[in-house]
Amino acid sequence: MWPLILRNLRYRRSAFTAAFLAMAAGAAIVSACAVLAATGTRAAVPPQRLAGAPVVVLGDQSFRPPVEDPDQVWLAEKVRLSASAAVVLRALPGVAEVVEDVSFPAVSGGIAGLGQDWAVARLGPYTLAAGAPPARPGGLVLDAGLAARTGTTVGGRVGVEVNGVTETFTVTGLAARERDRPVARPALFFSTADARRLAGHPGTADALAVLPAAAVPPAQLERQVAAALTGTRTVTLTGYERGLAEFPAGREDASDLASVATVLGAITLMISMPVIAGVIGLVTGRRGHEVSVLRGLGTPAARIRRMMLGEAAVLCAAAVPAGCLAGPPLARWLFDRLEAGGVVPAPLVFDSSPVAVCAAACLCLASGLAAAYLPLRRAASADHDSRRDERERSPLAAICLAGGGVLSVATALLVRPPHLGIAGLSVVLLALAGALTLPRLTRAITGLLARPMRALSVRTGHLALLNARGGRAGMAALPIMLATCLATANLYLHAGGADDSARPFGEHLPGAAVMESGSGGVAPAALARAAAQPGVTATGIVTSRVYVGGDPWQGEAGRPAHGVTDPAGVAGLPVSAGSLAALHGRSVALGEEHGRRLGVTVGQTLTVWLGDGAAVDVRVVALLSLRWCEDFLLLPADLLAPHTTATVPTRVLIRAGPGVDAHRAGESAGLRPAAGPAGRPLRAWVDYLVTGVLVVFTAIAVASAQGTAAVRRREEFGVQRAGGATRGQVLRMLGVEAVLVAVIGVVLGTAAVTPVVIPYALAVNGLPLPSGPAWVYLAVVGTGLSSALVATLYHAWCTGGREGWLRGRSEARR
Repeated sequence: MWPLILRNLRYRRSAFTAAFLAMAAGAAIVSACAVLAATGTRAAVPPQRLAGAPVVVLGDQSFRPPVEDPDQVWLAEKVRLSASAAVVLRALPGVAEVVEDVSFPAVSGGIAGLGQDWAVARLGPYTLAAGAPPARPGGLVLDAGLAARTGTTVGGRVGVEVNGVTETFTVTGLAARERDRPVARPALFFSTADARRLAGHPGTADALAVLPAAAVPPAQLERQVAAALTGTRTVTLTGYERGLAEFPAGREDASDLASVATVLGAITLMISMPVIAGVIGLVTGRRGHEVSVLRGLGTPAARIRRMMLGEAAVLCAAAVPAGCLAGPPLARWLFDRLEAGGVVPAPLVFDSSPVAVCAAACLCLASGLAAAYLPLRRAASADHDSRRDERERSPLAAICLAGGGVLSVATALLVRPPHLGIAGLSVVLLALAGALTLPRLTRAITGLLARPMRALSVRTGHLALLNARGGRAGMAALPIMLATCLATANLYLHAGGADDSARPFGEHLPGAAVMESGSGGVAPAALARAAAQPGVTATGIVTSRVYVGGDPWQGEAGRPAHGVTDPAGVAGLPVSAGSLAALHGRSVALGEEHGRRLGVTVGQTLTVWLGDGAAVDVRVVALLSLRWCEDFLLLPADLLAPHTTATVPTRVLIRAGPGVDAHRAGESAGLRPAAGPAGRPLRAWVDYLVTGVLVVFTAIAVASAQGTAAVRRREEFGVQRAGGATRGQVLRMLGVEAVLVAVIGVVLGTAAVTPVVIPYALAVNGLPLPSGPAWVYLAVVGTGLSSALVATLYHAWCTGGREGWLRGRSEARR
């Protein structure tokens, strides 16, 4: 049987090329996702500043939110260590020294750096190249590279901006960095007193670097430290885990990378399986004559099926390893792009795991054979009836259409952040209903397009319509329909929720300007400088995420919270009950609908877990008229800020009186317009990657369907040429058919997604047009149209030149 299998593959090598490309492309993407998932699972974040300490103690960032069946999450704010932890560790017999690490953003000469205590310098990649350490307050050791860029020398005076306030320091020395040891930002080393004052959280440390005594191995030191701190909210780190003390978001970002890569690989398999099944179905669907001959010779159907499955196995065995070889380089390229875009932490170590690649290869082989089994089973049956299949699919299509309609109504009436999944499921059901009734829908659309097509071209348009009505357009229109539907829903549903999630004050306070400092934070002195201008009200804003007790809708991410230094600055917010003037001490203002779901009114008490996990009881002093997407909490800044990483407001809301421009007032105070919300860059990357995968497989499927159809129709084209048709007329007819295929797919895909996306956009944004770039939709449409045209005309030209029907009527008659 194997010689026959190999002969069949060689005889139909052009037809099986599309299946090979689909399998190889799927294997490359899945193996790349497996490598990225392995990288995220390993979460190797090597230390930089604290590399000289074998053991690092960090505040425990893990937290279980107050929801039903909670999973462990990572807190948004840094959990700092009290001075008592350092005292306990210094008393251990195996500890030689405990270095308390504090760091903060600092700007010098317009260049962003990292301020830190000089005591930490010897643990990192820096050595004193010139001058002396900062022994007294007012001294500064500057990164040599930063000093060269700003033209600073030892003994010079330099201004350093921290939290919007600029102070002048004397450069006592320059620190040189070792060439092979990277740093995230250039360092500015202060004296211990200055570092603690500028960090803004005296009595606490960001991390503790523990140095062992002589002859004490790191493993023993780790056990001693962990035992001494048992029962406290701390974790002991060694090896690559020490980097999490410097990059606390690294663990969460790596976990997100692993989960997102896994989801993307699963989506790729889900997309590739129907494409592979469709391509193999096209290749084997016209082998009825061959199957009838084999059955007439007494060959059992099971043996024919095994022969065709053997062809698919040989194809998978060739395509999957070829695709998996390209997986690690593709993963490295994606990782570099994610790292350059700030989506993953820069120091995360890339892991090109061979085990992950082998697992991806086995998964792709299994999915490829599973996808090929159904069309091969049908092709091995000589009594296959397409019309009977269409009748059998009608009840299932009706069920999917009804379910999609019900979920579309639910999306429009009950839209909330957790109901985004309902909108996605509605799109899937409507797309499935369209796929099951595609032949009927194709005939209906071609009937509607009959007059325009005949008006453009009487002969070629009429022939193209007849061919499309005959069912030839269905297989090529199906991938275009699915790609248009799924890509549009995937991008625009997520973009709508993301764009609307970060507008806490803009809509309700027209004319206000949101500003920030060059160093990130805004100290009280900088805030007072802005408020001192005539006709200006400046309010500091602290942004964080909190968890509300008894709130089942908040999920693992919690609720956004905004702390304000002056409630009068946000007096324009719509208050339905209570007063914002009472927002001081331990108090909170929240949305009216949010309070109704929690069952609280003005005067009642809520338990809120702040960004670092500290629990506080707050009294409700006001209810706000907010939409669901603006379900934030308003807290006093002096309550929220100490429990954030910055410890000070990060933005300033400036409201100006008549004749005063708020933006100009902020800029004159040394502030600049705040950047837009960061959003979720990893989510955006996934949306675009999924769209790219859909586009790739759409092009493969459409090219295969149209190319295979053109090859099969060479006799028909020869008859047309013999009947007097010119080469241009035949090619124009094929071009019109390709355009019809693209139009049918785009129309059906758009019709499937419109009943979901438009109501969702109305509920979220108040506008019928969804958020997100229009070029993605145009790219999917353009891919379907171009792949249909190119594949159809290319294969027709190649087969026509080889068979003779394109050369002339005389040769076609022979």
